[in-house]
Amino acid sequence: WAKAQSENIGLLVFSDLLVSLDHLDGRLAIDIEARGLDSTMTLGGWVDFADMEFALVDITPVYALPPGRLEFAGRRGELRGFAAKSQRNYDEFGLAGSIDFSSLTAPYFDVQMDFAGLDCRYEDIFRADDISASLRMAGTPIASLLSGSIRLREPLAEPVLVVLNAPPVPPPPPALRDEFLENMELDVHVDIRDLVIDSELAKAKASGGIGIAGTFYKPVFQGDIIVEEGRVFVLSREFELQQSRIVLNGLVPTRSLLEVAYDPLELDPDLDLRATTKVIDRDDGDEYTVTMTVQGSAKSAAPRFQSTPSLGFNNIVRLLAFGTKSSLNDNYSVALGAAAGQFLSKRVEKVGIDEFAVLPSSTIIGADQNKPALRMGKYLEIPFPMWVRYEAGVNKMGQGEVRLEHRLNSILTLTGAAQSQYDRYGLGIGLKKEF
Repeated sequence: WAKAQSENIGLLVFSDLLVSLDHLDGRLAIDIEARGLDSTMTLGGWVDFADMEFALVDITPVYALPPGRLEFAGRRGELRGFAAKSQRNYDEFGLAGSIDFSSLTAPYFDVQMDFAGLDCRYEDIFRADDISASLRMAGTPIASLLSGSIRLREPLAEPVLVVLNAPPVPPPPPALRDEFLENMELDVHVDIRDLVIDSELAKAKASGGIGIAGTFYKPVFQGDIIVEEGRVFVLSREFELQQSRIVLNGLVPTRSLLEVAYDPLELDPDLDLRATTKVIDRDDGDEYTVTMTVQGSAKSAAPRFQSTPSLGFNNIVRLLAFGTKSSLNDNYSVALGAAAGQFLSKRVEKVGIDEFAVLPSSTIIGADQNKPALRMGKYLEIPFPMWVRYEAGVNKMGQGEVRLEHRLNSILTLTGAAQSQYDRYGLGIGLKKEF
């Protein structure tokens, strides 16, 4: 026989040992006695949990769990307590279940978790104030099942699509293989209601349902999301979204849940998007209705444009970008069509450009302020992190300005500019603060 007692075991010292947790704290009190050996072993006593709180990596806030106890009798342990209402970061929480040590090599567990009104923040790009879930995990360390449902009501996604003064997001760390997660089957349904998407290029509201099967490292996603209403911004024009669909039909397992959470495009959903806008030609006063459609795989689909009355692709792009379908010159027409096509299909990064924008007028000194301009940029890390940008009027692409920008810290930026056409050079330090 063996007996263990302690009135206070702090969990803070174990926080760094769990890679998926950013914070762990709480106190344990134990009074456990074990008698017998192997098949004759029995347990008695309890483990008390108090002041428990944890935070996931990159997720806020810190979640405080209600106190509870794990009671042992024979070869079985029962979770008791672990229930609370109207707490700071959730409206309701409950945890119940048991663990059976009939087999010491593969103990059987059955745990049920229910919560409602949970708050969640992922950095500055996702916020949800009302997450409800009912999840059950049952099985052994070598074969288990996570099942249940999760519902999100009115979450907000604010993806940053264009970051001008910060380095690109580094690649995610390799997923650490865990035998327990690798052998856990998934059967979870995620219900999304009134998701608000707010970014530089789109503002929309969507709802839908997604089923997650497979395993943690080889999940299968199936379901669809309906884009009910919204706007997208293309070449400074506002398009009204018609009812559209995003369909997930994972016939084969995709990459791990961690990698999908980092880059949702790994799912490569099928898109069926449609949006329209009206444009009046500033030269002849003709009105056009331009329709943009995106259909097919998210990784390969490219936008298509049609107009009423009918125009060619290059004329439509000129009309959207500059308010007139008149050609500035034939060579530029071809170049603009190719560049706009790359940008709109989100493939411009594949040719090594991190920033691409058609501007209604140039910001550089000496340029024609009422003429359109083109800005291109590349982020480099050699010899030190910096942006290299080139901006010029579209009718004088060889007479532009090169600008170097290095971020010293969160608020100070060092900038250098060279414009040989006008023999102007400069170096300055600027203060930038987001509000």
